[in-house]
Parts: sequence; C-alpha cells; structure tokens
Amino acid sequence: MPDDVTDWCIARTQAGQTLGLAKGLGEAGYRAWTPSEVIVRRARRSIPRKEVTMPLMPGIVFVDHARLAELIALSRSNMNYQVWDSEQQRMVARGLPYFRILRVDDRYARIRDAELAGVRMAESRGHVRVKRQTLKPGAKVRLLDGPFEGLTGTVESVKGTFAQVRFAGWSLGVAI
Repeated sequence: MPDDVTDWCIARTQAGQTLGLAKGLGEAGYRAWTPSEVIVRRARRSIPRKEVTMPLMPGIVFVDHARLAELIALSRSNMNYQVWDSEQQRMVARGLPYFRILRVDDRYARIRDAELAGVRMAESRGHVRVKRQTLKPGAKVRLLDGPFEGLTGTVESVKGTFAQVRFAGWSLGVAI
C-alpha cells in the first residue's frame, strides 16, 4: 500500500472484480489499494488445498484522491489502458473491470488516510471471523474485529445479514 497518500477516494466494483481492479489501476499508474488476506482453500475434497488472495472488503478499492478527475474520466471511458509488455517489447492494451467512484450527498467520498488505520491493522494480522449478532436500527455498536476494529457507530438500517453503520465523524455509512 502506498505510504505517501493523504486522502483516498473509493472505487466500487463487483465483489469478484476487486483484486483485478486494484491491480489494473496500479498498472495504469494510479496509487490503488484494497485490503486483502491470503487464505487456504480448495474447491472440492479431491482437489489439493491452495493459497488464494481474497479482498477483506469485496467491491471496494481505495485510490489516491489527488487524481480524482482522471479517475472519474477513466470510469466513464471504455476502461482500456496501455502497459509495456517486456516479452513482446511493445505497448499492449489492457482492460479494467467496470467501476464507479463512490458519491455521498452529491460529492465524491474522501477518506483520510488516518481513518484507515483499523483496516491496515486487520490486513496485517489476517481477518478473524466472529459469530453474527442481531442488530436493530439506532443501536450503538463497537466493532471488535475486522477492518473497522475499534470504531464506534450507529446502526442506520438492517437488510438481511448486513447492517448499515455510520461511524462517528464519517460522512457515509458502511455495510457490515
């Protein structure tokens, strides 16, 4: 993850495209990061286990806010960019998964680097899953694990297995 970025914007994509978008934006010259973990899994019993990189926050990629205008234009384009292919000794076109920049109240979301400390901590030690709790709108919650560990917020709504939580000082809620 880049160390010299002070503000981030959020690029949203399909959950299965998260790592591809982060990698593609990085190859295109953007400072992009998505928290991830390496897990061991297998598709079936007969297949040996293998290590797989999975995003901690599927569908969310943090991108340097300083290049927001270029990023918005890229999200509205045909998602192609050029990279140098050392084997072919020429520039080749690559594509990006479909994405949009997160907007909140008619403004593009801006996340301070310091607000992502909990996410970085979760990424560095690995993701720990805990039992789900039943939440109701208006309830005050303090998260004990995961990317938002230590943050306190208010449940805004509950839909299925997800709760929309707004953390103190944040202009947008997060589905947890």
